[in-house]
Amino acid sequence: RYRLKLEVWSKTDVENKGFSIYEFTVSSIPFGGNCSVQPPYGKGLDTIFLLDCDNWNDTHHPIAYDFVASLGNGLYSILSFGFKPFDSLTLPPGDLEANHTMNITAMISNYYGVTTQEQFSVQVGTIPYVNKTKLVE
Repeated sequence: RYRLKLEVWSKTDVENKGFSIYEFTVSSIPFGGNCSVQPPYGKGLDTIFLLDCDNWNDTHHPIAYDFVASLGNGLYSILSFGFKPFDSLTLPPGDLEANHTMNITAMISNYYGVTTQEQFSVQVGTIPYVNKTKLVE
């Protein structure tokens, strides 16, 4: 909790002065938790991954969780958002040049929007191509 006091007075009339006090509280970031993904590797659009953030605390509820994937070239994709600290979903294949690695950021925010971030990675490979016309023959 902070208190800011502003005093003003006239240079020509020292008897003419005043002040104002403003009290405010600064919100701290959510704390104490961690985030992870299970399994640590899988196949794109096939494996169901669990994104999970456990044990986050804050005095200003509710806590919101946003999961965002880095797609490279400055592009990002929102994977999930809301008040649940977890989600199960499939992911697109990761960056081929980085051994199919996908970097994911979990953004944990309190009621006032004060946010902290956790970053983690997962390997998401590709599914082998299946020629549908050969399946019919």
